[in-house]
Amino acid sequence: MRAAFPRLVYRLGNLLASVNSPMQARMAKTHGGDYGLAMAIVAGLVALAIAILIRFSRERRGEPMSAL
Repeated sequence: MRAAFPRLVYRLGNLLASVNSPMQARMAKTHGGDYGLAMAIVAGLVALAIAILIRFSRERRGEPMSAL
C-alpha cells in the first residue's frame, strides 16, 4: 500500500492533465478565443477543489503509517 497509493495518485494526475489542454481549448473557443479566461477558470476550479479537500481532511501529523 505504501508504494501503490503514490503511484495511483501520480497516474490519476496524469489522466487529469491529459484532459486539461483540450478542455481549455474548447472553453477558449466558446469564449471568443480567450485562452487567459480559460486558464483562469481552470486554475480557480483547481484552487477551490484543493481548498475543499484540505478543509475536510484530517490532520495526520505524527501518526505512524501502520495506524492509517
